[in-house]
Amino acid sequence: MAMDIMRGLPTQNALILLRSSFGASRLYYFLRCSPCFEHPDLVRLDGLQRAGLDLIINCSLSDLQWLQATLPLKDGGLGVRRVVSLASSAYLASAASTLGLQSAILSTL
Repeated sequence: MAMDIMRGLPTQNALILLRSSFGASRLYYFLRCSPCFEHPDLVRLDGLQRAGLDLIINCSLSDLQWLQATLPLKDGGLGVRRVVSLASSAYLASAASTLGLQSAILSTL
């Protein structure tokens, strides 16, 4: 598992890898293109991210600490993005931004 490999890295490097390579940034395209906001695997992915963060920082986070860790860096968090909270807004934003194109395509049918 990738999390076990990251365990041997310095903490800051492992955290950067968790945020950029194993988190929501890799799934953002799928979150925008499909209505998967109620899919149970999103909760599972968040759980894997939380477990990875627990391994990196070598302690178990409470629910409140996990919520704070998912805040952006500028707000005092670690910048780990929760996929469950992003899924619905990403899909709705994508649908809203393409509304004109959808209307143009559907009006020609």
